[in-house]
Parts: sequence; structure tokens; C-alpha cells
Amino acid sequence: MKRQMIRNTCLVIAIGILGYASWLKLNKETSSLLYQAHAAVKAEYGDFYIPSKEIDTEVLKNVYGIQMDDVEDYIAESAMMRTHVDVFIGIKAKKGKSDGIVNVLETHRQRLSDEYRGDSAKFAKIQASKVTKFGDYVFFMVLGQNSDAVVSDVSYFLATAQTEFRRGELVLGNIFK
Repeated sequence: MKRQMIRNTCLVIAIGILGYASWLKLNKETSSLLYQAHAAVKAEYGDFYIPSKEIDTEVLKNVYGIQMDDVEDYIAESAMMRTHVDVFIGIKAKKGKSDGIVNVLETHRQRLSDEYRGDSAKFAKIQASKVTKFGDYVFFMVLGQNSDAVVSDVSYFLATAQTEFRRGELVLGNIFK
């Protein structure tokens, strides 16, 4: 009887701790501007939000060139397959470090542009993208619905990509106004 009571007490405590930990995570995710921005951008693009593979700190450091000591928090995702160039990177930089992160992401954006110069649709999507800064928050997004058109007109791809990118840009602007 006493063992049963101890076991039940331990179970109640464990459930309470897990519940509290979940609440803390949920509270952080719903209160943080970074998480709000990510959720809003995902909602805006719906099924056309392609990034679903988490980009870890090693990749951010070694591939993108971001000094992780300058980062307070981040959300970074890329497409699962290389057939898409879609990426979402949202970073809350430490005080005074956001300009350096902007420069690093601009350099990476240029590398992507050079790499995909021969693929009109991907190139246009990268060209339409921007690195955007709101105080200590920095975003790099290559997002939007891919054009289904069978055309070779680069200006058509660029116009479509710019319209698609603008959707995410407006969402961020509304969050950080």
C-alpha cells in the first residue's frame, strides 16, 4: 500500500514536471517574436511553405558562415530536396551583432545566386529574396510558390518570385511594426 502511494506520488510529480516543461516551451514559442514570425510566415504560404528540414548550428556556422556566439536564438529550415532552393532563417542576434549577421547572409545569398545562375526559376527565386533586419532580428527567406509555367523568360520568373517573396516580407513587416 505504501509503495503504491509512493509510486502514485512520483507519477503525479513527473507528470507535473513534464506539463510545466511543455508549458514553458509553448510559452516561449508563443511569446517570442521569432517564433511568432516563423509561424505567421508558414501560415501565409500554407502548403507552399517548402522548408521542413532543420538547419543545425554546425551548418549555420560552416556553410552559412554565421558566428553562433553572435546569436541569441534562431529558427532555420531548408527544403528536404535540392530540387528546391527554399529556405527560412530567422535569427535573434545578440545586441550589436545583427549587422554582421546581415552581411554574412548577404554573402551566402550571393553564393546561391552564382550557383543557380543557369536555372531560371531557382535563380529568380534567389534574386527576389532579401535579407531583412528588424532591430536585433535578421531574416533570410527564399520562399514562395514555384512557377508552373513552361517558359524561358527570366523576367517572368523574376516577377512571379518577387510577388511570392513580398507575401512573406509583408507578414514580417506586420509583426515588427
